[in-house]
Amino acid sequence: MVRFTHANLVSGISAQLSAIPQTKRFCPSDLFLPADSLTNVHTLVLTLAALFSNSSVAFNSVSAACPDLAIATQGIAPTILVSNPNALLKTHGEVSAGLGPLNNFVHWFQTRSLTQGGLMPAASFLASINDSLRPSIGTTPGKLRLIFVAERAGASTPPLSSTVINDLRIFTGARIIYALAAPRVAGAVTQTSLYDYRLGDGVGGKCSHFGPPLDSTEIFLRDVDDHKTTDEKAEGEIVVRGPCVSGNEAALGVAGFIRDDNTLAYV
Repeated sequence: MVRFTHANLVSGISAQLSAIPQTKRFCPSDLFLPADSLTNVHTLVLTLAALFSNSSVAFNSVSAACPDLAIATQGIAPTILVSNPNALLKTHGEVSAGLGPLNNFVHWFQTRSLTQGGLMPAASFLASINDSLRPSIGTTPGKLRLIFVAERAGASTPPLSSTVINDLRIFTGARIIYALAAPRVAGAVTQTSLYDYRLGDGVGGKCSHFGPPLDSTEIFLRDVDDHKTTDEKAEGEIVVRGPCVSGNEAALGVAGFIRDDNTLAYV
């Protein structure tokens, strides 16, 4: 059981709101859907941030470890969604299984536009070839604009690689923010930027980087076993401090390193 003070929650909420560019922040015209359990503090803080922003919030009973997003969004058209890695991997697998040779060519072209041009795929005749393969998320295709998902330190959540995340951006047409969350941190420890479409994973290439720290956190790397900070590298057990952390400091029990672009990733 973790106790959060009002100050912890306020800090976590404000950090989430300020982490998104002003033109893309939660607003009264948004419909926010937490397709994940509110017992996860990352999901809870985002829900509170949506309420603070006067966004409409939809609640349903679909909060299993691996919910079907089509069922979770049945009857509504969310613009912002909080999901878990299991559900997104399931969606990714279903869409990928239906890609034929022509679909793969269109997908390669869209991926190139995303990673090299830094542009979300736009509607075009070529892109329309893959429209029938889009996952059925919400009653209004194309309305979903933002998806939040988090790796929960120590919770054995499946990792999402940067390639899988970019695939999901193309499949859903929504921007995705991938975060590192922990039980004693209100909100997120770190999270990727809204417009960061670069391919970049941690050691082993199985899990994407988690972006830079938020305004409410400081990241320290504590020397453990084979993971020590030297003049050539910065790695060790991830320790987070800040006003959103219960007790002001928490060791996450997992090893990470700081990449050359100052983002955090697993070792």
